[in-house]
Amino acid sequence: MTDAGGAPTRPTPTERVSRRWPAAAVATVAVVAAAVVVFAGRRGGTGAGGAVEGHPPVATRAPTAVEGASLWGQYCAACHDFAAAGRSPLGPVLVSREYLAWASDERLDSLMTFGVPGTAMLGWGRERGGMLDERQRRSILLHLRRLQPTAPSDPGWRGRPTTPAR
Repeated sequence: MTDAGGAPTRPTPTERVSRRWPAAAVATVAVVAAAVVVFAGRRGGTGAGGAVEGHPPVATRAPTAVEGASLWGQYCAACHDFAAAGRSPLGPVLVSREYLAWASDERLDSLMTFGVPGTAMLGWGRERGGMLDERQRRSILLHLRRLQPTAPSDPGWRGRPTTPAR
């Protein structure tokens, strides 16, 4: 910038800002983009950098029998016993060779999800307002199937009455 006589002049504040704003805008966008990537990774999401190493996003975590055993203790053992042997007056035996051979995974999932009408067995699936999502129910199924090879024989499992709902 020069004045009418050709001497250099200082830029006005408006001129200074108009020269700097493109660089400031680019820097701001870069900082925000970096923050999104960092914080998405910390929450288990998949930002541009992917999931945090060693910690897959929650939505892709596979069900496990170990998690199923923990969930069993938290939600099922009060009625079905920790060993699923039905030693409680509230729930039937679930771990017997005969029962597990009869009950498909789909049947067990349905029982957990929707419950058993006319009994004390409530629906635990989120579809029915319960606490367990599909992955958690699958983990419980894996836990039961892990117990299956050593399950005791109980041919009379069908003949036992279940406790009616109160």
